[in-house]
Amino acid sequence: MNGTGLLVVNYNKWVVDVDYRNTCSLTLGLELSDAGLNEISGLGGGSSFHGTSTVPKTVNSYNQRFQALLGDPVFEHIFKDPELWTLSDALFGNIPGTEELRSTSVDPV
Repeated sequence: MNGTGLLVVNYNKWVVDVDYRNTCSLTLGLELSDAGLNEISGLGGGSSFHGTSTVPKTVNSYNQRFQALLGDPVFEHIFKDPELWTLSDALFGNIPGTEELRSTSVDPV
């Protein structure tokens, strides 16, 4: 925690890195449990990508769900903002598969 009583969790990292999940758990004074890791909660309607019906086959597929929105003009317009790429890289590092979105974005000045 950063002195505010809040723990910021990087979901992209959390879903693929057991050591990161363990560190987050310990920070909260909890013991790591991956029970439910491969389940979608019905609370809140489930996943915005999968509803409540299916869980992605591989953990890495979580970080590729954006591909379902490729071709959507509103989604692609958002990614024309160079500041978004700067923030995304700072928070998540390179996300494989985003090259297609980067190639359509406006280059920073």
